[in-house]
Amino acid sequence: MSGAGAGTWVPRPAFPERAQPLLVEGRTALKGGARAEGMALLRAACALDPGVYCKPWGLMPILREEGRDKLRQRMLDRLQSWYRAPLSEAHLHVSALTRKERMQAYITDLGLPLPQQYQSAAALSDLTWDSLPERVVIKPENGASSKGVIVAAGGYDHIANAPIEESLPAYAERLYATTFGEIRVSVLAEEMLRDVAADMDPALVVPRDFKVFAVAGQAVFVRVHDRNAPDGKRALATLDRDGQPLPSAQKDWPEAVPAPVPEGYGALIAMAEHISARLPWLLRLDFYLTPEGPVFGEFTTFPNAGLDYTAFGRRTVLQMWEIWPD
Repeated sequence: MSGAGAGTWVPRPAFPERAQPLLVEGRTALKGGARAEGMALLRAACALDPGVYCKPWGLMPILREEGRDKLRQRMLDRLQSWYRAPLSEAHLHVSALTRKERMQAYITDLGLPLPQQYQSAAALSDLTWDSLPERVVIKPENGASSKGVIVAAGGYDHIANAPIEESLPAYAERLYATTFGEIRVSVLAEEMLRDVAADMDPALVVPRDFKVFAVAGQAVFVRVHDRNAPDGKRALATLDRDGQPLPSAQKDWPEAVPAPVPEGYGALIAMAEHISARLPWLLRLDFYLTPEGPVFGEFTTFPNAGLDYTAFGRRTVLQMWEIWPD
């Protein structure tokens, strides 16, 4: 793991008492049909307190009338305009950061921590397996999900929840043949991180994913995914930037038991906002939280493909998108 220590990162303060009157005035303006005035007030409220994004604005009926309330369709439109037929150099730049090599160079330039990368190769067969540690993560270089990810430790793949009965190279080749068929997949081998709470909860073999939804230099909410279960869904917590519980933002996950704010969470928020200030579009910024502090994982410009959001998650993301449109 490389990069700056957690102690140097402190999140910006919020001013909810100053934001509240602006939120009320913004809602009133929207309800009265003064769209531009209402959005200006709401934008000012969000700048003072990112928690405003998570509250209802009265915007959804307006988006519904405009045909812009379907999160899935909005994500598909972004996929077209950012990837398949980029409309701007800025979109082309941001979308390129979803590729691991470009992401690593960008995050390194910002001085943020990344998992240690042991090797990269054009295919599994090109890895020097004998030089890899027993605890290792194997993943597709340009993957956007857990598809093809192997978290190997103690003779077990903790993502697939399956024993590695043969050698790790043989297991990986078999998994990739089943997952990708004849497609040649470039891969990375990298450090398997430890969760900050692993000593207190030994079940946290796979470190939790802290998925920060950010826009305009602000971390708005965080989905914390614990995948340490046979179905890969042990628990999900949805937190605000202070680490306090919010309504769940994703469907079909068991809700996590409320817990103290983990050490290093504030630094994680500060790092996410540092990135978002430079890339202000609606993005999901994925981190791990280790005993040494936050470690950046990946950029996501197409989070969940717009699927499986709760009503709270959908409303909040659409309100974020309205503050900084594509």
